[in-house]
Amino acid sequence: MKELYLSCYFLHNFINIGVSFNKNLLLSIVALVALSFSAQALEPITVVFPNSNNAEITCELVDYENTGEVETIYSKNLGELKVNSSGIILFTIGANDENWENISASDVTSYYIVNLKIDGNVKAQFRLDELINASARTANFSSFTSSEFEDSDELRDLTSNIVVYTGEGDIELDKNNFSDDIPNNSLVIVVNNSSDDSNIGFLFPPENTVTVRPREFITLLKVGGNFYFQLQPTAFFQP
Repeated sequence: MKELYLSCYFLHNFINIGVSFNKNLLLSIVALVALSFSAQALEPITVVFPNSNNAEITCELVDYENTGEVETIYSKNLGELKVNSSGIILFTIGANDENWENISASDVTSYYIVNLKIDGNVKAQFRLDELINASARTANFSSFTSSEFEDSDELRDLTSNIVVYTGEGDIELDKNNFSDDIPNNSLVIVVNNSSDDSNIGFLFPPENTVTVRPREFITLLKVGGNFYFQLQPTAFFQP
């Protein structure tokens, strides 16, 4: 009987040790997975910049959280970039760039701003978290394509992911002005390159209008037939 008791005692402790070991192992695995996500490197991001000419562009990532101690986290001269026929410079930041990959995605806050510089002067600013979200959705398109329109009727026939207004006079747009053939869960970038510096007003129900000034743009997300505001540069600095 004593031997049976001792056997049961050792078996009980062995089971407890096994349970404890498995629990600790599970917690270790969970912690490792959590660490791998929190330490995930930044993916490359795509930037759209309306400009009339080719330009030598420098991009900076700056942390503005502490106004007295602004920190430049990343800086790179991208060289001279070419403008396309629609007046758009399109480029990627961080591709095959170890310095960019060394930035942890978990550190990104709304204070992380991408400064776009031409000839040493800041020409546009973008929130990094919004660029990350927008860039993640561009996989819906095999490549960026741009098309031009001079009025809302022409816009209805376009299915490219960048549409550029080149007409004259202020124009009002809403979801009904876009082609039904644009895929769901896709981004559409509306650029204002109006020939006479007019504004684009985009109406979001019920009565909210976002104004796109000359040489600025807005990024929209199509979901379920509706278009939702996704991104507008924090600031554009006119020439």
